[in-house]
Amino acid sequence: MSVDESKYAQPRGAALALILAAERLIAERGSSIITLRDITEAAGAANVSAINYHFGSREALLRAVFQYRVGAINARRHLYLDKLAQADRLLDLRSLIGAMVHPLAEELGPRSDGNYYLRFLERTTRERALTMLSWAKLRKLPDMLSHLSSVLTSWGECERHLSNAIAWLPPLVVDFRMELLRVQVLSGLASIEARLELGVTLPADVPQQLELLVDAGVAMLVGPISTEALQHLGVLNANPTKRRTATAGRAKPEKASIEGRRDRRSAKFP
Repeated sequence: MSVDESKYAQPRGAALALILAAERLIAERGSSIITLRDITEAAGAANVSAINYHFGSREALLRAVFQYRVGAINARRHLYLDKLAQADRLLDLRSLIGAMVHPLAEELGPRSDGNYYLRFLERTTRERALTMLSWAKLRKLPDMLSHLSSVLTSWGECERHLSNAIAWLPPLVVDFRMELLRVQVLSGLASIEARLELGVTLPADVPQQLELLVDAGVAMLVGPISTEALQHLGVLNANPTKRRTATAGRAKPEKASIEGRRDRRSAKFP
């Protein structure tokens, strides 16, 4: 069955109920153990065929959950980046990681249907290892996020600017730390969402925890590289008389020389 998925940016009625049910159940349990019957029953649908009728397939339903949320998040992040550009802060690490965190964190605001999207996002990306794929590779996959590249552009822009800002690090270190940053941001936000639901975190605590999450991202990106890691990278030899801890294998470039150096690295996700 061919279904026009563009309409799920603003779904209504039974389609919206199915989207919200899938979002909640996958956030709570993970996608691998949730059945179509679980989703339709939670949505109050008459029978299992409701998913095929409205979406065409299970995968299309999962894409619809993303599509329902991601457009607004992407727009917020582009506005955030525009403000950073006006303030000449597109090489400021803390500001750029803030641009990743804060537009997503607005999903923590109280909703009548509950807050589940950040846990849904973290679970689905982790289960499919999407956080470890380059955006160039992700777009080629016949997967739930591959067709959403046009509305995830702001995350990619953040990653390009961050890569430029730490271009003084060895390229393999930059790539690996950027992968870890994706995991850290999504896991941190999902944890805050879960803690809010449990009452462990109060709404008044959220701003502080978001800033701590940003701080952790900065520390991870620019933390020193150990002697052991440098040896594995081939930057140092194994001579024990030269043991030291370093922050890079070469000197930092000037700001003007950083721009555009890492355009070969595509952005990753979300």
